[in-house]
Amino acid sequence: MIHFERIDSTNSYVLKNIDELEDGEIVIADSQTGGHGRFGREWVSRCTGNLYLTFVLKPHSYLYAANLTQYLSVVLVTVLKEYSVSANIKWPNDVLAGGGKIAGILCESSVFGGGIKGLALGIGVNLNMSGDDLCRISQKAASLNLLTGRQVNKMEFAEILSTEFFRHYSDFMETGFCFIRSEYEKYSNFLGGQIFVSDGGERFQYYAESLNDDGSLRVVDAEDCVKNLFSADIEL
Repeated sequence: MIHFERIDSTNSYVLKNIDELEDGEIVIADSQTGGHGRFGREWVSRCTGNLYLTFVLKPHSYLYAANLTQYLSVVLVTVLKEYSVSANIKWPNDVLAGGGKIAGILCESSVFGGGIKGLALGIGVNLNMSGDDLCRISQKAASLNLLTGRQVNKMEFAEILSTEFFRHYSDFMETGFCFIRSEYEKYSNFLGGQIFVSDGGERFQYYAESLNDDGSLRVVDAEDCVKNLFSADIEL
C-alpha cells in the first residue's frame, strides 16, 4: 500500500504513474487537494479521518471495466454491514446510508496509442466527520462515525474493504455485471419508482423499470416509451 499524507488526488497519481505501479496495488491519502467524482464534481477531501483510496487495476480484459464502480458499490455495502450499518445503492454507484451519501466512486482509465494501459478505481468514504463538516457539503451526506456512534479506524476499514474487493474481483471480471446483479438489485433504492434525469439542461421524469445484463438502467417515460440509460445523474 502506498500512503500519502497529502496529494492532489489518488486517482490522478495512479494515472500519472500507471507504468510503474503494479496490478492490484493500493494508493491511499490522508487528504486530497483535488478530489473529484463523476462529471468533474468536487469530492470534499480535507478531513483526514476519511478514506481516500484508489485501486490500481490492469486486468487481462477490459470488457467489464465499465461495471467496476457498480461492483465496488456492492462491496462497500457488504463492508458497511460489518459495522451494523444498512446502506443502499443509487444507480449507478452512489452508496447511501442514514439518508445521505456516504461514498463516491470513480473509475478512470489511462489510454495510450488507442489501448488501455490500466485503471484507477477510486473511492472516497466518509468515515469520521462532524455534523458541521457534513453541513458544508452541497448535497445531503452521511458519515460512518455518526451512524455508529464511534470513531472508525481508517486503516482497518481500508484493509477490510480491500480484502472484500479482491475476494471476488477475478470472478467479476470474468462474468461482468451478471455476477453481482442479484445483490445489486437487493441493495438498490430506485427500482420500481419514479426518478428524474437531467440531460442538456432539461429534467425528465421516468419510471425505473429494471436493470439490463450490462448494468444499464431500463426506464419508461409517460408515453410508455422505453429507454436504456448508460450514464446519467438520477434523482429520486
